[in-house]
Amino acid sequence: MDSVVEVDEDEESFGTRAGRGCVWCMINNADIPMFFLSLVVLYLSVNTCIYCVMAVGIISALLCSRFRLLNGTLWASLIVLWTHDWNMSFGRLDVHWSQHRTQP
Repeated sequence: MDSVVEVDEDEESFGTRAGRGCVWCMINNADIPMFFLSLVVLYLSVNTCIYCVMAVGIISALLCSRFRLLNGTLWASLIVLWTHDWNMSFGRLDVHWSQHRTQP
């Protein structure tokens, strides 16, 4: 006589449930890792190319309603631009931002 052990197909192991949970979080919340990745990249590049950080912010703002993944890059660029002092000029238009305000 062969002893056959039947495994109930409804029972899942902890690893299977944890894996499915991780995949679900990555699919439904992909903008969170994108935020951290773009925050690091933009923070490291803000001193060399402030125009690139501004361009990422503008493009992300224009496209974030269509592509939800760009919300992370939009918020990362806004945070990086908020925390740094910068002066930019677009032809005759000069844009300045400084956290340190001078007192009159």
